Amino acid sequence: GVNNVSLFNFAIQEEVFASDEVLYVGQSLGLVVAENLQIAKAAVKLVKVTYKDVKRPIMTIKDAIAANAFHPEINMDHNVGDATGAINRSDKKVSGELHLGDQYHFHMENQMAFCIPTEVGMDVYATTQWPDYVQKGIAVITNMKNSGINVKVRRLGGGYGAKGTRTPLVSSACGLAAHLLNRPVSVALTLNANMQMIGKRFPYYAKYEAGVTKDGKLNG
Repeated sequence: GVNNVSLFNFAIQEEVFASDEVLYVGQSLGLVVAENLQIAKAAVKLVKVTYKDVKRPIMTIKDAIAANAFHPEINMDHNVGDATGAINRSDKKVSGELHLGDQYHFHMENQMAFCIPTEVGMDVYATTQWPDYVQKGIAVITNMKNSGINVKVRRLGGGYGAKGTRTPLVSSACGLAAHLLNRPVSVALTLNANMQMIGKRFPYYAKYEAGVTKDGKLNG
């Protein structure tokens, strides 16, 4: 299939496994499949990765703005009326900026998937808040039909959003392994791996400007 879980805008590619360029610290390069967890952990330590063309990391939003490094295809302008004109005609103007830093945050349970091949496709148990996203993600990467992939959710483990769009990174990798090996595969991230890959909240940076009358009525 296609190495992409960005299902709602294929112009923005989000790979399950980095194939050419590593975009961020913690991005998955591959999956070790073994008979048990101990063998898998030992095998991972034997993998040696060499990076080329290493660039200075962009650590803050202001660094990104200075480097003109913006996420592609994102345009969410929302305009109501003539805000600029209303502000310019106002008696008083207030402006400033607001910055909220990034956060580590823990799910109540780590990301996990269990995939079982069937005669018509695959049964999938996933810790997700978005079952059809998991279904589509596995279908895309395995080139299977959506209708053959049956996603079951036993419980929701306090994902705070990460059990939505981030789940396919784990479930698609699990589904691909089960599909290629034609046997059940379980992927359960350790806490360290979970935090490295997806255990974060974005920082925010906003500039604002408002115009008000002498009586404090908001114009724009």
